[in-house]
Amino acid sequence: MKQMINYWQVRYPTTAQLSKKARGVMIGRLSTAIREAAKSIGLDVNMRHARLELALSSRGEHITLVHMRHARLELASDVFEREVMTFNELSDAELWTINQWVLPQNAEGLAEMADMPWINAVVLLALKPVGRAADNDLTPVTYPEFKEIVEYAAALKIPLGFDSCTAPKFMQYVNESDMSQREKDRYATVCEPCEAAALSAYFNVFGDFYPCSFMEGVGDWETGLPVLNCDDFLSDVCFHKRVVRWRDNLLSRGRTCPQYNI
Repeated sequence: MKQMINYWQVRYPTTAQLSKKARGVMIGRLSTAIREAAKSIGLDVNMRHARLELALSSRGEHITLVHMRHARLELASDVFEREVMTFNELSDAELWTINQWVLPQNAEGLAEMADMPWINAVVLLALKPVGRAADNDLTPVTYPEFKEIVEYAAALKIPLGFDSCTAPKFMQYVNESDMSQREKDRYATVCEPCEAAALSAYFNVFGDFYPCSFMEGVGDWETGLPVLNCDDFLSDVCFHKRVVRWRDNLLSRGRTCPQYNI
């Protein structure tokens, strides 16, 4: 019998620092994912020598797993394409990544996070197709997908945070909701959309100014504005014609991103 485990490939492992307890919980979650896959095809992996055939979606190959420890290590070996003999060989970031592989590809993955005692909130960061994100098949979530995540998090009482790039989507959700006007106004007060070159700025390691870190080398910002040797910061940077053009465009769009379709 064959069972497909659909897991979500995370191309770039997150930076993670996990406590011993957190690592133990994550390893346990791998057991849960494998046990659920076995249960769906009528196998009991609580039996010490239960044999479980899994079709791992990363290669589409079938492997036979003898017991839970073997199953977890085979899964880790398949994900990282090297032989993993113990979980001590995995860094915190790798252990975090493999947990993402067994999370569903939708808002239901938040249900798993609700049981993680070390997580205080989930922070949503909008995908900008630049840098590492420009060379893969990742795409920004649609508004309906974003709405599903927010509603699911609210139902599970998981606090949400987000970057300013995500603020317009969140305010669209707020304005379309049936919450009171007082609540809508409260969210509008604390929800800050894009402030690039209006309330904030980005300076690279050479001291060059850009509206934000995602604009370096992009569009009208192939080069930045040198700050270290400028004569007058206000006239040479804050009110430079490129900055004024960017800022006017940003404000005319209601402070939604002028460069990326987020």
